[in-house]
Amino acid sequence: MKKTIEKKESAYPRTGRIGRFVKIVEKAVDAEALHRILAMADRYDVFKPEQRAEWWKGAVERLETELGPKQAVEVMESCGGK
Repeated sequence: MKKTIEKKESAYPRTGRIGRFVKIVEKAVDAEALHRILAMADRYDVFKPEQRAEWWKGAVERLETELGPKQAVEVMESCGGK
């Protein structure tokens, strides 16, 4: 049975590049996976540029772990298109 974790939508950014990523990822995964993929996203706005780069690298790695490489690429392509 799937565990349900409340989405912490208010804690996740909703604007900019990361906001777009959040909105697309939340459609592709359950709440538990979303929470793992977006670890520390609630602090993204205070990150320095090098911390943001590290966060993105980790988020993509977590996305690939959760969805597998093929589906992760599909999500990332969705992020790049409008």
